[in-house]
Amino acid sequence: MAHEFEAYLRWAHYYREFGDKHSSNFASLDYELLQIQAVLNWLSTCVDKRCSEILLSLIGDISSYFEQRSLNNLLLQYVKVCLKAAEDLEENPGWIYLIAYRTNWALGRWDDAGNYINLALETTPPNTRDYATILRSLGSFQLNRGNYQEALRTFSKAKLIYHYVGDSKGESLIQAEEAAYYLNKAEYSTAYQLYSEVMRFEQNYETRVSDHTLLMMGIALRRLKDYQNSIEYLSQLMQRAESSHSQSAYATSAHHLAWTYIDQGVYEQAKKYAELAKVTYNTIADLRGSSDSDEQLGLIAIALGNYYESQVFLGRSMTIRKKLGNQQGYASSIRRMAKLRFAQGHLLAAIYYLVKSLYLYYKIGMLPVSRIIRFVGDIFSKRLVS
Repeated sequence: MAHEFEAYLRWAHYYREFGDKHSSNFASLDYELLQIQAVLNWLSTCVDKRCSEILLSLIGDISSYFEQRSLNNLLLQYVKVCLKAAEDLEENPGWIYLIAYRTNWALGRWDDAGNYINLALETTPPNTRDYATILRSLGSFQLNRGNYQEALRTFSKAKLIYHYVGDSKGESLIQAEEAAYYLNKAEYSTAYQLYSEVMRFEQNYETRVSDHTLLMMGIALRRLKDYQNSIEYLSQLMQRAESSHSQSAYATSAHHLAWTYIDQGVYEQAKKYAELAKVTYNTIADLRGSSDSDEQLGLIAIALGNYYESQVFLGRSMTIRKKLGNQQGYASSIRRMAKLRFAQGHLLAAIYYLVKSLYLYYKIGMLPVSRIIRFVGDIFSKRLVS
């Protein structure tokens, strides 16, 4: 038995070193995935502290691979055993909680994600780079749930710590998060300026412009009606996603390419990309992405005169977004339902949904006068507005 255990331990050591060496070589990890999974399963049942050390090291090295490949359900299986291993070794579990936050977030389990990000914050020493990183994730979580002022305060705290520890990249990442806030407020020029600064930083100090920056530049340019350059950035992201086999990035790029064609009134082309995004989001069990696609397909169905189909899509997006706690998304789905009711000739119902949507935007602090004017104009016009 001892000989057999030592053989398994050598096997686990080999993949620990393999994970360390190939942590960013996703093609190599693809080839060895079944063996890595077998190692992780064995380590999960092993009670020896050496197994705990290998397990934590291996998960730490390859967690980004699991996330990039949308293997979040698989990664989540190892969170509890990693937390137990950290406890046995008397190690700080903050980084494990952060992984658990990201995986739950990606799977659309927002309440669980919120619990884990708070645990990560509680267990990480303050005024450190790790603490600032967790604050950045918390701010993003707050922003996406519609808690905008709270998110801005969190970003401010994170930025101060990044500056204190001399992490200019961290400061740039906060700038990107703040740009998302201005994008949500419909202050598109400000958002574009901030994303452009982030892109220049990455061009000067990183190996390449990040996927996230490509995406957000595409979105900001679309909002500024520069469709040609928007499509260029989003297509570049889609090509990169195909090359790296990132289904999440592929779905997201398709989703936003669909919006560029909606804004231009090219609805059949928009539907093609929207359906592609929906299928891919479903494949990776991304509820949030799936609800975004439902809203988009519902809007396209209005333009094509398919009102029953639109109601099915919009109803599903409302249900999922409400369940996820996506306040802004829920308000957006209700606004689209107002558009549908007006298109069907139900004026009172359209007004009801519009007022309900505007109230929800007001509650989350995202209702400037410009947005009211734009939303009202959208509801009572034949043209679609993204």
